[in-house]
Amino acid sequence: MEGSHSGLVHTLGKRAWPQGHRGFESLPLRQLEFRKPEEAASLSSAVNLYPFFGENKKDLSIRQKKFFHNMNQKGFRNILLVIIVIVFVGAGAYFVSTRQITLPPPSINGTPDARTLYEGYVGIESISLSEIKTKLEAQGCRTNDYKGETNNWCMYRETEVPQLKENGIEIYPRGPGFGPVSFYVTENKLWADKDIPGSPKPEKFKEEVRQDVERIGNIVKIKENSWKITKTEYPWTVIY
Repeated sequence: MEGSHSGLVHTLGKRAWPQGHRGFESLPLRQLEFRKPEEAASLSSAVNLYPFFGENKKDLSIRQKKFFHNMNQKGFRNILLVIIVIVFVGAGAYFVSTRQITLPPPSINGTPDARTLYEGYVGIESISLSEIKTKLEAQGCRTNDYKGETNNWCMYRETEVPQLKENGIEIYPRGPGFGPVSFYVTENKLWADKDIPGSPKPEKFKEEVRQDVERIGNIVKIKENSWKITKTEYPWTVIY
């Protein structure tokens, strides 16, 4: 019959291949042709990952170069960052070392801003309370309820002196304020309390009392041999 084959169509036995016939292909390779194009491409890429030192040796070399190139870039950035940090730290240390630091004054006996509170009295030459008031008025000192105008801040008021248990006059030589700012005068004594910076030094207390008497015109006369300091408290830290 015309168009038909006669005799053997296929050769007998196994044909000798130049490099040996692979024979049975692996299942993924044989199934590539039966898969969808996108699936086949994905599977082919996965299979090609295995022969790193075969057909893909050139690709591996390229990947190595890219890898080391990226590492070099990251290493350079890290080194640059370390250099910048060192420069800033060095500049800060130099600024601190060259800056003149002003230390606070040393505290007295370990207590910052230490003060001493004094209380005491001293004898004065005898004088009546009425005479004291007259002399105070002459110096421009006014009673604490005075409503007129004055250029003198000095004020006074008649009261009982609780520390001496006597009637007397409380005098504010610099006007009213906070803390111990007044002293008391009776007919024969002067009583005062003082808050003075520093460690206890009785002479400081005496000197400030003398200054108060001088401020009101020395209207009383102190008996220097009669000083009596009844209280010394240190450190005194009360805030008025």
